[in-house]
Order: sequence, then C-alpha cells, then structure tokens
Amino acid sequence: MALSLSHERSIRRLYGLSTVVLFCFLTCFNTSVSAQNQTVDQVMRASEDARMYDQMTKISQWVNMYCMLNHRFPEEGDEMKGAKEQLNQLIPLAPYNPRSIRLAPGLDVDPLYAQPELGPVTGELNSDTGTTLDRVHLIFDPSLTELEIQGWRSDPPVDWQEPPGTITAISNNQNIFVIWGAGADGLPLRDQYSKRTLMIIGRYAMLYDTQE
Repeated sequence: MALSLSHERSIRRLYGLSTVVLFCFLTCFNTSVSAQNQTVDQVMRASEDARMYDQMTKISQWVNMYCMLNHRFPEEGDEMKGAKEQLNQLIPLAPYNPRSIRLAPGLDVDPLYAQPELGPVTGELNSDTGTTLDRVHLIFDPSLTELEIQGWRSDPPVDWQEPPGTITAISNNQNIFVIWGAGADGLPLRDQYSKRTLMIIGRYAMLYDTQE
C-alpha cells in the first residue's frame, strides 16, 4: 500500500521533513506494509495447505477401506465412476481461494478458478449431488512399487500437474496405493520446511493375505 502524492505533501508540511528524510520514511513504511502482506499471504497459504492435506487424508481413508473390503482398487467403468462420485461428495470444495492461486510457469488456471464468484470448484458439475466429477482422480498403474513412491518424495514425476485442489490416487491393484494433491501452484503439495512431496501411502494386501 503506497501513499498518494497528496499524502506525501501533507506529511511533509506537518513534520517539516526534507525530501531525503521523507523518502526514507516512505520507503520504510512501504517495506513494512509489504512485509505484513507477505506474512498474511504465508499464513493463508499454510492454512489452505493444511485443509488440502486433511482432504487427502479423507480420500486415503476411503480408498484404504475400499481396498480392504474388495481386495482391489476400483476398476475402470461404472465402478470407478461411482467411486469418484462418492469421493467428490466427501470433499466437495477445494481449499484454495481463487485469489491465492499462483500457478507454476506453463500451467493454465481452470476457468472456474478464474471466476471467484463461482468459488473454488473445478470439473464437471453433477446436478444430482452438487459436487464435481473431476476433482478426484483414480489411476491404475501395474508397475507401481514402494521404492518408486519413496523416490517421489524428493523428485515427483514431471507430469504431476493438475488444477489446484485436485487429489490423485494411484494403485498397482496388488498391495499399495499413493495419494498426492495439487497445491495452489498446480504442483504436488510440499512440506513447508523440508520441501519434500507430501504423499499418503496405503498398503492393503498385508491386511488380508494371511486369510487366503
């Protein structure tokens, strides 16, 4: 927030400040306001990231329970569509305010995010449930291994780029799944301090292998 020219003149008349002193005063004032705004932005982003991780946790719990009961990941077709509808009802709104989104270079914002009056919602609207069908992705990858997932903590795949608030679950349909979420920049959510990718790993085969 910068002072207007009229405000500068008023301050100069009131305090009899020289141009140099006034310049130093205004510079310190504007720097202070900028620092305050930056702090507010950081607090808001941390709060949004925390809500995002909470939603990732809800998705992981649902997927884990599904895999425990069915001994597999949702299959393509009606089964996966039904699963996505339930998951989107579980987390109907993305945590990121449209005004806080700062996409990484090369990424385009989803049209709905560019219209604040529509709220932070992405994807095709389901008129029956009032939720969206595209915010949660379910992906089957038969080559997925735990070693590969651990490597993603420091070096996630370059194609992990989604609209902010998107949550993706990937499974090999054998014994493991991983959840990652797109932060305000459209890239994988990262720990504020370590900068490592925040993921949730689920292992479900071990829960029933001994029963078969």
